[in-house]
Amino acid sequence: MKQTIYILTLALGLWSCKNKTNDHTDSKSIDTLDSNVRQDTEKVISTQENQSGTMNPEIETSKDSVVFFSDSLFANSELELKEISKNIFQGFEKNYKPACDLDSNGFIKGKGLILSHYCKDICESYLTDKKQGIKMVLPSNYDAGIMGLLFSPSCNQFIVYSSYDGPDYTNYYDYRAEIIGFTVTEGQGVDAIKPSFKHYTKNWSIADVTWIDENALALKLYDGERTGNGENLKYRYFKTNLKAK
Repeated sequence: MKQTIYILTLALGLWSCKNKTNDHTDSKSIDTLDSNVRQDTEKVISTQENQSGTMNPEIETSKDSVVFFSDSLFANSELELKEISKNIFQGFEKNYKPACDLDSNGFIKGKGLILSHYCKDICESYLTDKKQGIKMVLPSNYDAGIMGLLFSPSCNQFIVYSSYDGPDYTNYYDYRAEIIGFTVTEGQGVDAIKPSFKHYTKNWSIADVTWIDENALALKLYDGERTGNGENLKYRYFKTNLKAK
């Protein structure tokens, strides 16, 4: 009888331990899974919030991590053109050389930014932050996108420029050309890029641009309006200082 009671007691004890072990394992598994999911979610939200918080506050962010500067952040710049000869313009082109090294993609080496272009119906250009995975749109109001990106001699600033040279530009666009400037700071990624100036014009279309120095540009402009198939185009050449209104 004692042996039977002992066996029953031992069996009940083992059963109880097993259930406690299973309960503990299940509870721990549920808690750990819940905790991991919750922590991962918080981490993602925190990372997104931190990116928005540490990024340039002047940058607006869309849901798909594409950012852009508001047009209102660029100071309006007056460009007073002074005509120069073709030879002088070509001299400025020949002497132009940025002080920085450029990556194969065309942006400053070591800044953590990749310059890229994408075209489908319209063309867009981006600076992609390698670390944050964010694309910053380079502004252009034209379907063909920007014509070029050009660093100043010191590489402390750059311009993007766009243009449309058809006589029917008013059917499609508000302006014939635009030049938009940015400052490059000592930071990294998109945080290093600051809005600077903008210039929109209805008076001329751009064929080419080069820097003269940190405060001046040389412009190759279409003389009159482009007509027909674009053959026998004529150009005029100008220089201008950059100054805000």
